[in-house]
Amino acid sequence: MTSRSVLATLALATLALIAAFAVTHQVSAIGQGDPRLYVVAWKDANCDGIRQDGEPELPNMTLTLRWAGANGTIDATDNDVEEMGSLTGTYPFWLPGAGEPYFISFRSEDKPQGMYLAPFRAGDDPTRDNDMTMPLAGTTLWATPVFTMPLDGSVVTGQDIGLCKYPYAVSLPLVVR
Repeated sequence: MTSRSVLATLALATLALIAAFAVTHQVSAIGQGDPRLYVVAWKDANCDGIRQDGEPELPNMTLTLRWAGANGTIDATDNDVEEMGSLTGTYPFWLPGAGEPYFISFRSEDKPQGMYLAPFRAGDDPTRDNDMTMPLAGTTLWATPVFTMPLDGSVVTGQDIGLCKYPYAVSLPLVVR
């Protein structure tokens, strides 16, 4: 390989890295600097609702940050703030207002084919559990519960999405009379 072809290969590799960084770390129109929220979407291999080491992240989904409105609840008056994709499975968001209520959502048609929500908030580590709930009534919108951007501008943690291959079932105790 000649030095010219090595340089061309390095240049192409550098452009590919820059393009990947631009897609996964875009600065939105609503904010500059570091993201204030990182959402991790992952494949919950054993469908227990807890992200274990080695369970892969899920890239190529489209997640939306939504403002929960002045009433702080999820309803028809909520506004999209920012939409984000990721090549890695970690989705960065810039939260525009301290003390404001937000939630993360995606449409069921945007989830990976054949994947279902993992159990909601299983385990005792909020940074490694599934925070996404079932679709909202009458919509295809799946959402996390509402959370508030901290007044001090610190990074919001614990908003994650676990998806698994099989729908989990709720087990109820059997009562025999």
